[in-house]
Amino acid sequence: MPRGVVARRSIAWTAATLFFVTACGAGTAENPSPDNTAGEAGSITTPSPSGGAEVFFPEVRHEGGLDAVPTAMGGGELVLDGEGCLRMLYGKGPESGWVPVWTPYFEVDTGGGRVRIVDQRNGRTVGRVSEGISMSGGDISKQALRENGILDERTWRELFERCPPGYSYWLVGGGVRIARTG
Repeated sequence: MPRGVVARRSIAWTAATLFFVTACGAGTAENPSPDNTAGEAGSITTPSPSGGAEVFFPEVRHEGGLDAVPTAMGGGELVLDGEGCLRMLYGKGPESGWVPVWTPYFEVDTGGGRVRIVDQRNGRTVGRVSEGISMSGGDISKQALRENGILDERTWRELFERCPPGYSYWLVGGGVRIARTG
């Protein structure tokens, strides 16, 4: 295959991914996405092991939520704030990170006094609060989360009440793992 064909396909794939993140529009501010219905993921809240706020675990819809996800890599420390919001911090200060919005094959487990993220496809723990985490996906704006129909109405509202703007949001891809240090 000629070299120029591969380069054009790569550019087309990158452009398609960027288009999805910014403009795929299943709903608009005037015509928002419908409320959660049967068969859609929504958000999960589970008791925090520390007895604080419940852990909020926003998930994309199972049906009609995603056609593709960005393929960037991000990483940092997985933390749980006072509102029960999971965050992936990459620098100093509470606003130096992202709030992950999870794809349907991840779940939160608060058993045993710890908060961990489990990949349902293989049962492996891929993240723990207070440890390093690495994940594929990409930065996504509040507007894109709304307009693309990625979240049901209830999850969208709770996300911005509990994990307010001022933080970036990260649409999680398929690759999540505990980041090894040292």
